Amino acid sequence: MSLFLEKERQVFRQYFPTIDEEFGKDSLWDREKHTDELLQQAKESGMTALMIPKEYGGKGATALDAIYIQRWIASKSPSLAVSLMMHQFSVASLIEAATIQPNLQEVLKQIAENNLLLASAFAEGVENTLFSPTVQAKGVEGGIIVNGTKKPCTNSKTMDLLTASVGLPNGDLAVITIPSNTEGIHVNDFWEHWILKGTHTEEVVLKDVFVPNACIYRAGPPESVDSTITNGLLWFELFMIATYIGVTSTLVEKVNKANRVPLDRLFELMAELEGAMTSLEGIAFKFESKQYEQSILQETLFARHAIDKTLERLSTQSAKMLGGLQYLTSKEISYLLLVNQMISFHPPSKTETLQMFELYARGIEQEVTVQQ
Repeated sequence: MSLFLEKERQVFRQYFPTIDEEFGKDSLWDREKHTDELLQQAKESGMTALMIPKEYGGKGATALDAIYIQRWIASKSPSLAVSLMMHQFSVASLIEAATIQPNLQEVLKQIAENNLLLASAFAEGVENTLFSPTVQAKGVEGGIIVNGTKKPCTNSKTMDLLTASVGLPNGDLAVITIPSNTEGIHVNDFWEHWILKGTHTEEVVLKDVFVPNACIYRAGPPESVDSTITNGLLWFELFMIATYIGVTSTLVEKVNKANRVPLDRLFELMAELEGAMTSLEGIAFKFESKQYEQSILQETLFARHAIDKTLERLSTQSAKMLGGLQYLTSKEISYLLLVNQMISFHPPSKTETLQMFELYARGIEQEVTVQQ
């Protein structure tokens, strides 16, 4: 038996011993066409409570276990992995926010108890920064009124809760978490591409949406947001990188099963891929053990830059090793190649990355903490 991906599979089965069987029933192509069914099974198995502490009814996964599980899921269904990636990093951010704003603990309990799915609405489809949304709020008695558009927004049509960044009247950044059926929330079609359709990545429009104070996390001014926000960015990078390592793993696994590639070339493929995963493991371990908190966000962005290039190269090499006939007759190979390109389009943008790098390189470091 091959040990490739075995560690990830074993960790996944420790948390979710039954759903692993579902991944073996159909081809990857069929799973991608029926992501909604897989997502429902994932919710019923408690997958949306993976990161939630056990005292709130969740699974209480560590950062290391989380990236192993995310890689395994992505190797079986990229669309399901992207949907869960956006949910999991949002939940991880809420966990830290709840230590500062205890009423949010109830939200975590509801997610765990009712298998709720979050949509994370930070992107706006314009040249805004992560910390300066163009969606603005107006203060009213008991809360705020929010108007604006968020796109692309994964899980738009499958969400139970919406979490979104908004600008407050005083210029500060806030994150809201509200039910998806809140009056004034509308979803419009946005995603035109044929890949990852199962992620339901669309446009969310907020029209005079009232958000009570209890559902608002106030994060401070954009130039000095609190650690919950930068922490959320780091969680996003961990889940996102693990996802695309998982997608590439499927291509490398196909090469391994082909049994016609010289052993030295297969070794080179796996060595680079597992080297990328080891790099991510190191970041996750340092993050969770609170090591080098002042520089870990920038180190994560360094790792992402290197892994991005590695995965692009490995996916192309894998397709070439599988050969032209496989490429022309297997939809999965071209599909996985296209999906893998998406890693370059996730935040932060190049401009934002360089802005953070400048602060790091010139001696102003971004502190990130993780709550236990």
